[in-house]
Amino acid sequence: MNKFDISKELREFILAIAKREDVHSVSCPFKDTILWEGLLDEQIKRARKLGKAPGDAFLLCGPDSGIPGIAKHYPMLLDELSEEEYCTGDTLEEKMRGDIHIPYEGVCGADFFIYPTWRR
Repeated sequence: MNKFDISKELREFILAIAKREDVHSVSCPFKDTILWEGLLDEQIKRARKLGKAPGDAFLLCGPDSGIPGIAKHYPMLLDELSEEEYCTGDTLEEKMRGDIHIPYEGVCGADFFIYPTWRR
């Protein structure tokens, strides 16, 4: 297991909590494709049910370091690249038509906040 892998049990636990009706936002530092696919799926389901944009229906926040291959936004690139250059359509977020917020620094608070490893 590398430092970005999480166990199947942890992934299932996170997704179970995220699907609760009283959870409207998730802040997650993990770079696990299967986990983010599940979170984006929940976001899309809620967006369709509520008739809202994905990020308004269920806010998903990743780490400030970005999630390569999963999320399209890299804050440090937004000042240097055009949208066409960083939104190539090949990330999981774009393929599923979801929305993952990547903060400029640190992490974002959420109803379900998963502490990053650097947080003590």
